[in-house]
Amino acid sequence: MNSRKRMAGVGVSHAAVALCLLTTGAAAQGVRRQATVVEILGLRHWTRQMVEDSVARYQPGVSLSDHSCAVILRDSVGFANAAVLNFGLRDTSWTVLTVLEPDLRANVRLPIYTDRQPKPERWHDLFIILEQDPHALEPLQHAEVLVGGADAMWGTPVGPAARALRDALRRHGSAEDWRLSQTTILTDSSIANRTVAALVLSNFASRDSAYHLLAHGTRTYDNGGSAAQLVLTALTRGAARAVNWRSATEALDALVGGTNLFAYTAVLDALVATQVDRGLGRELARRHADLLLEHVSARNPFSPPPAQRFLTYLAGRDLGRDTVAWRRWLESP
Repeated sequence: MNSRKRMAGVGVSHAAVALCLLTTGAAAQGVRRQATVVEILGLRHWTRQMVEDSVARYQPGVSLSDHSCAVILRDSVGFANAAVLNFGLRDTSWTVLTVLEPDLRANVRLPIYTDRQPKPERWHDLFIILEQDPHALEPLQHAEVLVGGADAMWGTPVGPAARALRDALRRHGSAEDWRLSQTTILTDSSIANRTVAALVLSNFASRDSAYHLLAHGTRTYDNGGSAAQLVLTALTRGAARAVNWRSATEALDALVGGTNLFAYTAVLDALVATQVDRGLGRELARRHADLLLEHVSARNPFSPPPAQRFLTYLAGRDLGRDTVAWRRWLESP
């Protein structure tokens, strides 16, 4: 998210604005200070102060590191999109607030659902597990667990509910499960149904269209979209293979353009892992160069690597974090 532009007539090297605060309570007690860094990515015409003032106008006391800040920016201030992601690193706590300014609303293309179905009886066993223990889903985000069948992560056992959920999923690999997953992901407004449909699609990793459906499902930033991202990430990490993405260009264009900013870097990594056609990847990168390059030159340690890996894969060479060089390459014939 670092494409370099000029703001308010003042030349700036990049649009990412970082505010570093030191916690004072720990210092007063003689404890080692922990730095909290808030970085905003995606600013072009706005400044950090303008963002803070706008949030405070609608909800005094909400900080840029609060998840509700993104909701306020989207629903009240009029930003096209916003997402708050929090990370921890040794003595530093990072908050990355990624935004699409109001004039980029055309980039956000959420799916339009035309139907709402009751919970499919066919997946009753899956719904029962998730209703009894919603956290059963969390361990499945790890490819080793969902794809590799591991019963422990970093020495910690996977809980019985997660194992039961994974075992139940493996019983849903029929043609009817495929058909139901497809129609649910594409048309059903029920978040619960789309969540289970995304999980069931993990049984169809041999089909390119399963990846396309997961990308489509990831275009939302509700729990159904989170589940689709979870499965897409697990498959591309645990069973990576080349995927022909051409027929999913619309979904990818929406995602690379910032429709689901929570999933942005995960989608870039998935495209590299699945060896997206370099011509298609470059088309997407060109159309959304500002957002991509904003990530490349971010100060935080989490945003740049996926964007840089994506560009390096497309170019066949690594231009580092030189956004001028990357932009020149993107704009070349």
